[in-house]
Amino acid sequence: MSRVQGSKGKVEMAKPTPRVEGRSARVEGQQRVARVTTSARLGTLLALCSVVLSFAAVEALVRLAKPDLSIPQASGHFRFTQSFEFELPHHLRDPVLGWRLQPGIYGSMRINSLGFRGPEWRTGKSATKRIAHLGDSSTMGFTIADDGEIYAALLPRLVQRDGLELEALNFGVDGYSSYQGRILLEQVLGDFAPDYVTIYFGYNDHHFSNASDRETRFSTPGILRALEHSHAYRLMRRHLLRWTRREADLREPTLRVDLESFESNVRAMVEAARVRGAVPILMTTPLRPGVPLVENEVRIERDGKPAWVTQDWWVTNELRQRGLELEGAAGSEDLRRFLVDALQAHPDWAYLHFLQARELERAGDPQGARAALGRVALHDRERSVLDQYNERVRSVARSLHTELVDIARMCEARPSPHLFNDVVHPSPAGHKLIAQALAEALLRLEGRKPSRPEEG
Repeated sequence: MSRVQGSKGKVEMAKPTPRVEGRSARVEGQQRVARVTTSARLGTLLALCSVVLSFAAVEALVRLAKPDLSIPQASGHFRFTQSFEFELPHHLRDPVLGWRLQPGIYGSMRINSLGFRGPEWRTGKSATKRIAHLGDSSTMGFTIADDGEIYAALLPRLVQRDGLELEALNFGVDGYSSYQGRILLEQVLGDFAPDYVTIYFGYNDHHFSNASDRETRFSTPGILRALEHSHAYRLMRRHLLRWTRREADLREPTLRVDLESFESNVRAMVEAARVRGAVPILMTTPLRPGVPLVENEVRIERDGKPAWVTQDWWVTNELRQRGLELEGAAGSEDLRRFLVDALQAHPDWAYLHFLQARELERAGDPQGARAALGRVALHDRERSVLDQYNERVRSVARSLHTELVDIARMCEARPSPHLFNDVVHPSPAGHKLIAQALAEALLRLEGRKPSRPEEG
């Protein structure tokens, strides 16, 4: 402020004048900030557009090239810790169970809208007796093309001869363990109110994985589910998993469901069924005689480091390095020499003794072949592991006074390779045998007797 002389001689204070220069500077600063912000946003938008266009171009090139986008599997079955690490044909991801069957018709196999093999089912209580079959691929009917040849479909026809009307629901899903079966059973009991429940697990429980089923994260983040529609992402995922799944880099595996957890799951399923008014029927897992079970990995040393491989994978890989293929080299001197060397390195591998038995049989040495098969039985440790799972089923049946259909001992009593399509999955004849055993158990539980002898 400045003092000025008024008209009457008085000194008055002058009114302050606006600081135009300061306000103008502030406005210019704000405008510069706005320009910088706009420029940054524009740059971000242009960068994002560039990324999107680049990804679209890569996506187009990948789709044109049509490379293999499947997820590489380790030397084992379900060696994963998260659901996006695996994929199976005709399957959908499930955030709780891991996977389920995709509805549709595949040849003569029908998967209903609920994701299970067979016709459509009604929820709620059935007017007729109803049996729910829980299990894995053997229950589902893996390797059986015709829906009518699996034991779930055969059983109602067998008991109908003796006046028992029965509706059978097949809840078998390939790859399922007792962990998944225990979860699924709660839904089955609540939605379908079965009178009987068959429980047929154990084979997948004994398989190795990178984590137990309880520890595996089956839910997949939403962004990854969205990216799975992209061929470029799936190609990148394939190569990343191939790198992380090199055999020598595999860490020591663990059982999907250990023995104690398996027994706990079976007990829980028996008790849950009884609480809901259903009668549980336990079943054991049979194996084809004379063939070693070699689906779990064994430890070897490679370049001074531990590696975990299946015996058959190791044989295939070693033969490939020698320019040989197993079936093509059958009966050759090259294969015989390879087996001699391999057995010196791994004398306790059942698969090598099995291959040697086949070669001795081809060479006209039945006595040597029988001796080799004896060594197969001696070293088939994995089969003895599965025997322990079957024994736990028998133990639960005894302690909880539960009906047991011991398919494993039935097949041991009448050993025949014709009962199996491979080492574990029943053939049509095997499914017929299972259906007959279940029919006998059901009729006994219903207080009925077969009106005629069962066909062999």
